[in-house]
Amino acid sequence: MELLVKCVINFIIFPIFVLGLSSLIPAYYSIKSLVKNHSINPREKKMLIETVLISAGIILILIAVRWSMPRLFLPEILQNLFRANHYTILMFGYTTFEVYSVLFYFALIGFIYKLGQLNYGLLPKTFFIRKNLLPVFIISMLLTVVPVIIGI
Repeated sequence: MELLVKCVINFIIFPIFVLGLSSLIPAYYSIKSLVKNHSINPREKKMLIETVLISAGIILILIAVRWSMPRLFLPEILQNLFRANHYTILMFGYTTFEVYSVLFYFALIGFIYKLGQLNYGLLPKTFFIRKNLLPVFIISMLLTVVPVIIGI
């Protein structure tokens, strides 16, 4: 059960966090130019509006799920996933790396922005997979498998 929790956290939440933080600044400047009515590509304008709406919806769903977590899951799983107002983004052996939920929500917005760029063709898919996604998955795989092999 503990290995399953580690795999879910390291393979899903860690890449979302890392890729989201890497695209948070471009998302901020794009939204800023949209608000100030600077000349912006119509496809990018549509992508930004979708990013904001989808991000708001997912964040509300995450908050609702977090409120209902104590009734749905075992305490062992809860102590590995959520502590106070933190999200666990990485587990290496028995060490957990946590970030504040606000920082995680901003990273989620950046990740959805990056997916929107892929969807609208503003970012080449091969570049994204080779330069962004694959290295993050390799790191998360190593951080999941190495402690099991070594016995940490």
